Parts: sequence; C-alpha cells; structure tokens
Amino acid sequence: HLMLLCNTLRGASFGSQQKDELDVYEKLSELAHDFVHTAKLYAKIIISERYVPLSQKTIKPVSYLPGIAGGEKYTCQDIIFKYAHDTILTKDDILCQEQWMYGDDHADDEKAMKAAGNELRGLIHYFGADVPELHFPLFALIDYRGFRMTAVSWLPLTSDSLVYGSNNGGKTVFASDSKMNALMAKAATYMNLKPHRAGNVTLYSAADIEGHRVRDADGKWMYYVIDFGRVMPPEAPPLAHTTFTEQRKRKLDKSREKSSAFHEGPPLDVGDGYTRFSVPSSGDSVDSDDSPDDTYDIEEMADPRWVFYKQ
Repeated sequence: HLMLLCNTLRGASFGSQQKDELDVYEKLSELAHDFVHTAKLYAKIIISERYVPLSQKTIKPVSYLPGIAGGEKYTCQDIIFKYAHDTILTKDDILCQEQWMYGDDHADDEKAMKAAGNELRGLIHYFGADVPELHFPLFALIDYRGFRMTAVSWLPLTSDSLVYGSNNGGKTVFASDSKMNALMAKAATYMNLKPHRAGNVTLYSAADIEGHRVRDADGKWMYYVIDFGRVMPPEAPPLAHTTFTEQRKRKLDKSREKSSAFHEGPPLDVGDGYTRFSVPSSGDSVDSDDSPDDTYDIEEMADPRWVFYKQ
C-alpha cells in the first residue's frame, strides 16, 4: 500500500487537480501515523514483559522467522518486532569462550542498537533513490525503557522468492534475476556505490541485503528489498598505534570526506569493505578508500562488527 501510494505520486499528472494530490498525501500521512502508532503500542507491551515468564506473555515470540540477529522475534498486527540486542554466535563450554556478533568475547548491545539505526538509514537511502519498481517495508525504531526494537511491516516473501543477495551470511549469494539486478544497479548509481564481486556474482550492494521477487494477485512480478544494515561504506577499524583522540579526529575527518563524496566524485565502496563477503585473490590487501597506511592483510580483515555509519 505504501509503494502504491508513492508510485501514484510519481506517475500522476494532477495539473489543476490539487485536491487529488492532497488526498494521496493525506493517505500517506495516515498510513505512516497508523503504522508508527501501532508499532509503538505493541513494542511497549513486548518490552514491558521482557522478564515475564513465557507462559504469561501477552505477545509470545515466534521461531519460524529466519535470522539470528536480535534473538527473539515477535509478530503482531502484520508487524515483525525484533530486539536490537547482541547475539551469541558460538560458545565453547570447555574453553569457557564465547563469540558474539558485535562484542567479540562479550555482549555489546550498544553496537547492536547502532546497527539497527543503520538499517533505518539504509532504507532511507534506497527509498530516496526513487526507483519506482523497487518496493520496501514500513520500518520504525522504538526506544523504550533502555531497550531498542525494530518494527517492520510484513511482506509476502517466501524461502523461494530470494533472487538477490544472501540470507545465510554469504554462504549462498544470488543475482539470478536480470530485472532485479538492473533495479539495484540503478539505485547504486544514485548512491554512488560501485559494483563488486561476492561469491560468483556481481552485486551493486552489500552481500547480505535481500532482494525478493514475488507475484502479486494479478500475476505481476513485484520486487522487494529488505535488510539495509550495511548499505553505505564502513569506517575502517582503528589502527593499533593510534591514540583514542587521534582515532576520533580521523573518524570525523573521514566522515566529512565521505559525506561530501556521496552522489558525486568517484564511486564509493559498498558495505562489504573489511568483511569476508567479498574476498580478493590471495595475497591482495584490502582497503576502503582510506589512506595508504590503512591497508589490512587478507588474513587480518575485520568482520561485520566494524560496519557502522559515521555518527
């Protein structure tokens, strides 16, 4: 419904019929208001019952949704809710070692919350690319009682509808639909992002974004995009020999440089920099348009925890 209204605005020629244009804008405003209101209402209930026994929860978690980030997921009123929490990946009871998604050997919910904020920013960038045939979910961030939740509108996706990107951490990467590839390339051109190899395919985005192709009620193909956490290029990992003050100054300088390069200048690397989603040939170094000193041997590349926007 959201994209239908947006496409109506894009393709309409209202002329002197300002009332019709105002009606569309009113419907968009009502839709956004209703979604945010509903998302806040149920997110507050879920968070308030965070430590209530499972049998007594008003809204119970579900196990059929894919993905591990954020832990428990909930659905209510066709909205998918997910905590912005760090998630344990592996645990060795013998060595008493744990591997967390964002905090390495300990949970780091602050970085998980930043990653959730990045997803909203990434969605805004794709929506702003104004590619009419790309469709996106409604998305909201809810901060309540020290917790952060993401709320995403339900989409008619299936396990067989994935035609672009990866939903299993890069083990399988798709670019199997020429129309979706062309749409993603158009969006990447707007965002000034250059293509790269991931697996055996060429992508115009981070490898873990998902592009789905689904037929609507009329049999027409609809193209949906989800998972926008790593849309823009990452900040380089801090160098070991620099002080905290120097790291902060460098971070701010790079933020200004890359902000000015957005939409102009040479294309920027996508969000797969400093990850193993896109691995160069053996012996190559990995950089991300930073200074020559900021190169890392392929065996020392950082993982996706470093992929955060410049604040």
